[in-house]
Amino acid sequence: LLAGDRARAEQLAERALHQAHRETSADPLDPLDRYWQAATAAEAALVLGRTDEARDLLATARQANPGDHAALASTRKQLALVCAARGVDPELIEVLRPPSVVHFAGHMIGDRFHASSEPRIASEIARKLAEHDAGYGFGSLASGADLLFAEQLLARGAELHVVLPFDAEHFLRTSVVGWEDRFRACLARASSITHGTLDASTEDTDALFAYGGQLAMGLALLRAGFLATTAVQLAVWDGKPARGLAGTGADVATWRKRGLPTDVIHITD
Repeated sequence: LLAGDRARAEQLAERALHQAHRETSADPLDPLDRYWQAATAAEAALVLGRTDEARDLLATARQANPGDHAALASTRKQLALVCAARGVDPELIEVLRPPSVVHFAGHMIGDRFHASSEPRIASEIARKLAEHDAGYGFGSLASGADLLFAEQLLARGAELHVVLPFDAEHFLRTSVVGWEDRFRACLARASSITHGTLDASTEDTDALFAYGGQLAMGLALLRAGFLATTAVQLAVWDGKPARGLAGTGADVATWRKRGLPTDVIHITD
């Protein structure tokens, strides 16, 4: 099809579609096999220009997918080429979009985020994660907004990817006050832990925190690109600039500089 030989493409698609439908009535398949079967049939239907049939098959494929988001991304990227070749609205394949990737950031408990606001902020974080269909989260684990994000990501079954500016014990001493058990619990359940450096001997820790934030953002964007899905930043932020190189305001500014969306959870007592 992409080479311009539509007649041959349609001939092969008819054969593939016939084979897929024939196998559907055969022995029961495991979920991932059912996914690939439906996705293959949907692709063949798209090549043939049968968009209504393709839409139904894509819905079947998405329902059959057992949570293999890489498979969804692979299929979606390929079908985007078919849609372009056939002049089909790519909205048709949005049903295959994997869950979104979130970079999270926010203030520590203190003068900018009062402890009394914790229940409301936690509830708002849970609502925002659901609204964005978050399946992956990248960020730090400071006491306050970071740990609330981490806990809510884990509660919804999403992957938590922790990015610390330096080793965990040093981070505990500098950024976790009164939330040590919650920090260790989230760290133990994280899907990955990345350190900006394991040598925090420099006195310029602000630069290390800034780099840690940039690293988390970069990893979030890489994952979103791999999965062909949406990347969004969620920030618990009072709207004021960062007080130094690092901080929530700095992370928001860096993210927005790339023209990417930030959804702010405002702190109001």
